[in-house]
Amino acid sequence: MGVGRSSGSEEIEGQCSFSGNVFSQLKGETMRATAMVTVLGVESKHGKEGRTFNRAHLFFMGEDMGAMECGVPDDKVGLMDTLRANANKPCEVTLNIRVYKGTTFVDCVAVKAPK
Repeated sequence: MGVGRSSGSEEIEGQCSFSGNVFSQLKGETMRATAMVTVLGVESKHGKEGRTFNRAHLFFMGEDMGAMECGVPDDKVGLMDTLRANANKPCEVTLNIRVYKGTTFVDCVAVKAPK
């Protein structure tokens, strides 16, 4: 089960399966959600300007199963290593969801490995 909070302290509960047009209401705001996922893998690509873009491939469990690719911020030291170490294992992740100029961005900002 996941819980998300926007800057207006609104809570959303469920398994990160949002219905309706939730993202159009986020204009300029960030929503944080937690979800149980299976890490399918991670990758890093180098951009033209020397910047590295990190991506995580996540599989969401539950009634509306599906996979998603999300960004991994550079400033989260060790997060890529933690995601790699937990490949093909169920984990709890924290996602930042934001809308910028009409485009929705999802970033994985934390992972909690099973014990």
